[in-house]
Amino acid sequence: MDKEEERILQVTKQFKHKVPRNFHAATSVVPAVVAPHPGMSYNPAYADHQALLWKVHVAEVEKLRREESLRRKLDAHFPLDQPRADTWLAEMSEGLESINATVAQPSNEDEGDEQPEGVRLTKRAAPKRRAQRKKEKMLLKEERQRKKQSSHRKKEADLNQIPALQKSLRRRQKALEERKSVRLERKLQQEPFRVRRLGPVPFVPPDQDFALSEQLTGCLRTTRPEGELLTDRIKSLQMRNMMEPRTRHAKKRAKGARWAEKRGVREMPDSYLPK
Repeated sequence: MDKEEERILQVTKQFKHKVPRNFHAATSVVPAVVAPHPGMSYNPAYADHQALLWKVHVAEVEKLRREESLRRKLDAHFPLDQPRADTWLAEMSEGLESINATVAQPSNEDEGDEQPEGVRLTKRAAPKRRAQRKKEKMLLKEERQRKKQSSHRKKEADLNQIPALQKSLRRRQKALEERKSVRLERKLQQEPFRVRRLGPVPFVPPDQDFALSEQLTGCLRTTRPEGELLTDRIKSLQMRNMMEPRTRHAKKRAKGARWAEKRGVREMPDSYLPK
């Protein structure tokens, strides 16, 4: 025990707590105060302000695209105009009248072609001669031999293609390894700037503050402030992985205590109750 720990033990009556090694390590390389966009100035240049407006436009279009995709996948499959009790029977019986009419009126197209019951017309095949059977047997043998030769040639062709296939596989494997190394390098480069998942609530990036062209006054005194300082600081802590994202929970009112008199107590006489 060194002198510092002994002094702390004498004064506080407690041992010095050991700080983890990564306690003072930076959780992210994102600066505490990010430089704002040049177009957010109270008197910005025209190109900078247009670039800021275009950035906000692209973000809004992407948000609308996600909302439309979600609506198309969920709301479009469950429309609000569900059948009511007074229209349910009419909708469920739609088309039954035409089906009943079709069943009641059978078609008479094949009435003339019907054969009387118990009559079966068959055509007796002529017996084959020995020469015909021999010729068919020879043709079947030639066909089998031809298929066997074709299969053999196909196997030889497949064997000849093995070197080309191996070369193609090696080329593809090399391309996959290069793409994997590029993705890994990009991931390592983005790792210091990545916002980690620290809790059950995901991180939502803040919206970009901006002002329209007609809202620019060119004077700092008459400029309307945009954004909120406390929200900006909280988002900065979340982006630097120093605080987990949180949501505001609604306060639940506690139900009032209910007073109930038990039956056994209610049936007791007043003289039994303690005074």
